Amino acid sequence: MRNVMLMSAAALMLGGCAANRGADGSFAADASAGMARGALARAAAPCVGCELAELVGHMSGSFASTAQSERDKEFFDIRLHMTAIWPQYTTPELKWLYVEQAMATQLDKPYRQRIYRVSEAGVTQQGQPTFVSEVYEFENSSGFAGAYAVPKAFDAMKPEQLILREGCGVLLTKIMPGVYEGGTQGTGCLSSLRGATYATSKVHIDSTGLYTWDQGFDKDGKQVWGAVKSGYEFKRQVQ
Repeated sequence: MRNVMLMSAAALMLGGCAANRGADGSFAADASAGMARGALARAAAPCVGCELAELVGHMSGSFASTAQSERDKEFFDIRLHMTAIWPQYTTPELKWLYVEQAMATQLDKPYRQRIYRVSEAGVTQQGQPTFVSEVYEFENSSGFAGAYAVPKAFDAMKPEQLILREGCGVLLTKIMPGVYEGGTQGTGCLSSLRGATYATSKVHIDSTGLYTWDQGFDKDGKQVWGAVKSGYEFKRQVQ
């Protein structure tokens, strides 16, 4: 009886194997079909955080308005640096960037130092991905001048220590592959610089650099600071 059971089991195993073999007696056909199904499944699965990673990749690096300043004397030669910080607080859906701007003639004295919290914000009715870049200030910013070259300098700081600039977040939309545009919403970004009551920002980002137009307005809507006829063109610098 025991021998009969073993023989029956062996026959079932052989029969099962034979059913999965290809026409040439191998398992290649079945294996290839399985691999193809796996590849299709991976292609169909969403890539979590991929578009945010692309956006932050375009934003990261060193940029300069040198070419624009040489072409039009109404614009200054400004250097812009943005670098990723805080990997311990970073997720596929959330990134942190340190941002520093300075005149080319005063690189050791930046006039703007911020931390951006860049995250996914859903999609438009047309299905375009959107993102929000929230703007934060922080204490003792002058002590971090040049820290874009040493991101670990921020490891002693925590996100809860930052000061959110309410209403100054920039909403960005992916308008075509690799291209993002947007700006602040409404008049909620308060500013007191040169008699202003609020500020606005318009932004265009792609792989070659950034176009930013920051303006300040008084209570009557009259512009009191910022570029007048167009924004600044920051071209990516080769590292």
